[in-house]
Amino acid sequence: MNKKYQELIDQLKKTNLDKSAGKSKDVNIESKLRKNIARIKTIIRQKELAKL
Repeated sequence: MNKKYQELIDQLKKTNLDKSAGKSKDVNIESKLRKNIARIKTIIRQKELAKL
């Protein structure tokens, strides 16, 4: 994947972990990350389709 998008994903992971650190451990961080990454991939796909 593009380096820029990888940096975005890493940044999202970090902010989500920071936000969740104060909450109870019941919060499933991984599912949140998966949703965010899926959202980014969708946006990337839409941008690439727009270029065509």
